[in-house]
Amino acid sequence: ESLKPKTFIGESWFDEAVAFIRAYQTRVKEEEERKSGEWKKPYLEQLQATILVLKENQKVGAKDLLKHVYDKHPPHLPADDEYKLPDDLSEEKTIQRSLKKSLIHYHPDKSFNSPTVEKNDKKWVVLCEEIYKLLAALYQVTKEVQ
Repeated sequence: ESLKPKTFIGESWFDEAVAFIRAYQTRVKEEEERKSGEWKKPYLEQLQATILVLKENQKVGAKDLLKHVYDKHPPHLPADDEYKLPDDLSEEKTIQRSLKKSLIHYHPDKSFNSPTVEKNDKKWVVLCEEIYKLLAALYQVTKEVQ
């Protein structure tokens, strides 16, 4: 009997401890999300018009959003990693590949850690997050179509 593994599931003290830990984790997560959102607010207000234009282009379609993003907000890439959109974005496969590549270029973590972006350029990081959200939504749609 003594060699059998003992589980504490169902024990009242264990259930109380698990509930306490989960409540604590939830509070910490909410606090971290609130703090991370606070520093973005001024940048989101500054970028409001830009984000609105991006959303309008997204409504028109993936081609228009990709062209607009790469024309008006080119990714900060090292010189050896220059990327040009294909001239012909008429095929679904080409659009999907371009969306996938753009998700890499505008990923918030990549843009924040890019050597060509200044460490204090948080406005660019916030813009990349917004662009990434729009591109990810379009990529998901093209993925579901296939």
